[in-house]
Amino acid sequence: MMRSMEAATGSSWQQRGGHLAPFAALVVLAYGLAIFPPHTAHAVAVMAASGACFLAAGTLTVLVPWERLPDGSVLLPVALACAGVGLLRHAAGGGVSAYGGLLLLPVIWQALYGRRFELTATIALVATTYAVPILFIGGEPYPPGQWRAAIVSTLTAATVGFTVEHLNRTREELLARTRILAGHDELTGLVNRRHVSGVLADQVAGGTGGVLAMLDLDHFKEFNDVHGHLAGDDVLTATAEAWRGVVRATDTLARWGGEEFVVLFPDSSLDQACAILHRMAGAMGDGLTFSGGVVRLGPDEEPMDVLRAADHLLYEAKAEGRNRIITEDDTSVDRVDLSGLAGWEPAVLAALAARG
Repeated sequence: MMRSMEAATGSSWQQRGGHLAPFAALVVLAYGLAIFPPHTAHAVAVMAASGACFLAAGTLTVLVPWERLPDGSVLLPVALACAGVGLLRHAAGGGVSAYGGLLLLPVIWQALYGRRFELTATIALVATTYAVPILFIGGEPYPPGQWRAAIVSTLTAATVGFTVEHLNRTREELLARTRILAGHDELTGLVNRRHVSGVLADQVAGGTGGVLAMLDLDHFKEFNDVHGHLAGDDVLTATAEAWRGVVRATDTLARWGGEEFVVLFPDSSLDQACAILHRMAGAMGDGLTFSGGVVRLGPDEEPMDVLRAADHLLYEAKAEGRNRIITEDDTSVDRVDLSGLAGWEPAVLAALAARG
């Protein structure tokens, strides 16, 4: 009864069948109750036709990959389900049978798993299911007063459907935001430690190579102690914004924690990664520097071993005087020789003041 089932519940028929099971159980219960009178003429044949409609609707819903078909094709099982309800309702006595409530099932299904236009079309089919027997059969099973019940029931279905759809859409938006927040650093907007760890694990498992760099802003703790954490947050945010404009679209730039960052360069050599790191250094605010450790990604390495190796080289770079990167080839690449906090503090404060 939907085209977006793959996005909502996965593509396997077992998953779709599991979601359809409560709806099918209610239909089976309704058939059990339908064996009791009253019945209309030819009730057995009509109930058999109804069962065929329900069976076809359920089979199509579970087995057909609706996400691959054109828009609107999903309405075929919806129409079959509505026809099944209409036939069962007629066999069990017509308008007095109370089986019209089953028409809420396709409406709720579309509200949970379908799209807005599909839900609207389903409500139109519900209205048609109520109207057809009144117009073309009438008589004792469907007296003129059934119009009131048809209108109220259709409006009830619309209210329930759009309310459930709104609640479900709100839930999905909250879940999407939660997933984003779970993988991103709130301050800088960069992906966080959890996210980059997953990317690194996939990269290593794929055996495609690459380079990982672990970076640490120089003298950041001293700056925080002197000027406070809010000023430090501005430095982190400005640095992240500057680096976003330098790394490639295929690279992964993450805040690892505190003043530490990780950059994952897929399908890159050490020289290529170091060239990008130099550009990142040039994009920083005046006087800001960082130290870094850079390692290759081997096909048989454990992700944590890669991180430990990069972290070890990072602390070697800091021990050698900071403002440099050291690769696993033990080559130190100096950028600018700064003596410490006094050399960069005024420039950073001026940059913060310019940011307001």
